[in-house]
Amino acid sequence: MQKKATGRRWVFVMILFFFLVFHQLDINLLDRMDTQIRETLRASNIWLDPFFPLGLIITIVSFIVWGYLYDRQSRRVLISLSSLLWGISSWLMAISPTSGTFIVSNVLGGADNASYSGIYSLVGDHFGPRNRGKILGLFHLTQPLAFFLSILISNVNDGGIFWRWLFLFSGGIGILFVFLIYSSIKDPKRGASEPALAKIKLMGVYQLDRELAFEEMKRPSLLLIFAIGLFGIMPWSVLIAYIFPFLRDSCNCQVGVIYMDLIPALIAIALGYPLGGLFGDMIFRFKRNGRIWISLLGTLIPPICLYFAFQRAGSHDLQFGAMIIGMSFFLAFVWPNVLATIMDISLPEVRSTAISVVLLLQALGALIGPMLVSRIQGFSGLGNAILFVCIGGWGMCFLMHLVLMVTLPKDIEALRQHLAYRSQLESRLERQQGTTTPKKA
Repeated sequence: MQKKATGRRWVFVMILFFFLVFHQLDINLLDRMDTQIRETLRASNIWLDPFFPLGLIITIVSFIVWGYLYDRQSRRVLISLSSLLWGISSWLMAISPTSGTFIVSNVLGGADNASYSGIYSLVGDHFGPRNRGKILGLFHLTQPLAFFLSILISNVNDGGIFWRWLFLFSGGIGILFVFLIYSSIKDPKRGASEPALAKIKLMGVYQLDRELAFEEMKRPSLLLIFAIGLFGIMPWSVLIAYIFPFLRDSCNCQVGVIYMDLIPALIAIALGYPLGGLFGDMIFRFKRNGRIWISLLGTLIPPICLYFAFQRAGSHDLQFGAMIIGMSFFLAFVWPNVLATIMDISLPEVRSTAISVVLLLQALGALIGPMLVSRIQGFSGLGNAILFVCIGGWGMCFLMHLVLMVTLPKDIEALRQHLAYRSQLESRLERQQGTTTPKKA
């Protein structure tokens, strides 16, 4: 029985891992093939600018709606629905005859891009507190993997028509995952893997209550995590947007040489996500704020490495490469541990909503970071602007991690007490049902 349960969990992991890879590949390809798409559809910024606020509003609303629905309805059904939206929007973009129809299809496709909170909360109900971090880290590994694959694919050119075939293929993958997720993913009861509830049969069905959700969102540790979501994503978004132009234009580096510097950094990030989650799980077994000690390294070491790397920018020597790799490896320690910490302090029926708020703030931070760099570089230069925003974002997160170490043990204890009380109620309900069920002759 135990082997069967373990097998189901790893089916869940593998299906959703590849779902995240292909879905994020679709998003990255859309950004990387922007020029080719514009040339084919003869689109311009005059067309695109009015739709940007609408797309942003749809995405923001979608984060909250998905989080709320995931905490009240079947996550298996809703994740299947998000995959269906992905497939349909990709197909609509692929067959769009004009820039107008393409942009409308793209804007509507923003809804499924905000649907990850249910996937992460499912991890909390399939895996116990001692194992969640490494699974969340494995799921985050899909981000650099999809980014790297998008670089490879976007370098293939087929006269401006290649992108249509890509989105047709991507849409087909999305439809395939509808059936895989719906038929193969199990949606356990919320809280099924919590130590206090794992060994009893859950009789109750726990769903989001708005008053309870507002109370949960006021937890000091959760408020700090929300702030980390906003500031912590800024360095990543800035580096994605500006590190390549900085090395190419400001440091006069050849494109091939830049790739040789950055590809090892991508590999380091890919390794850092699961290892950071694994280290957090290991220390959490002994210290309630153990995950935060690991996450803290992801806000302390990267700014130091980035500063010294920029002192050697353009040199392509061993020191520059080592600093970039060190920065990339440790910055990946943050998110698996932060998401796992949300599950350590929030009730199971509130987790999707809490995670959706963090993801929403990440989306806003990913917009604000590059905007700050574009404003600052006019009077300080691109390199200094990158350093200012990245080190500033990491510095804010470092301070909030220090406060989180103080508030976290109390919030973890409050959750455990509540779940212990819930366990007593569940055991009582199970005994009552046992006494009222007629015995078979």
